[in-house]
Amino acid sequence: MGIVLLGYIAALYLVEYYTDFNIPEGVHDIIVIAFSSVAIILFYVAWWLIKNPATYEAFITSKELSISYPESMSWSFTVKIEDIKRIEHRQTHSSGGKSIVKTGVLMENSDFHEISMNYGNSVNKMFKVLKSINPEITFPKTVKKTFYLFGKKIR
Repeated sequence: MGIVLLGYIAALYLVEYYTDFNIPEGVHDIIVIAFSSVAIILFYVAWWLIKNPATYEAFITSKELSISYPESMSWSFTVKIEDIKRIEHRQTHSSGGKSIVKTGVLMENSDFHEISMNYGNSVNKMFKVLKSINPEITFPKTVKKTFYLFGKKIR
């Protein structure tokens, strides 16, 4: 994206040099300064990400399911396989519309741990491994829908 922004700046100078089209000087300066600043920030972010790689990890052992998301403790969890009730899809509906479908692990104590679909996760493969360890775990293919009206759960 930073390279594209620098390309826009180069295109601006080329258009002004080879055509009679001129952008007002104030607008020209704002475009060049803004695009240059954003490009520098994007290059810095890319450099930082290269220097500080993060690793997504998902482990299934005979006793535990452990998922670790880079820099996100709220999505990282370790649970005992014997405590998993099922894997399910969830979606809420309200006056604001539908939420995105969330897939996760539902525990016997009703806790829900979301599994991100980023990083090439295959929940179906995870389910097959979990089911081989604990045959009582289910994975309904339907989406569990919860409806809200004026902030109150109606179903």
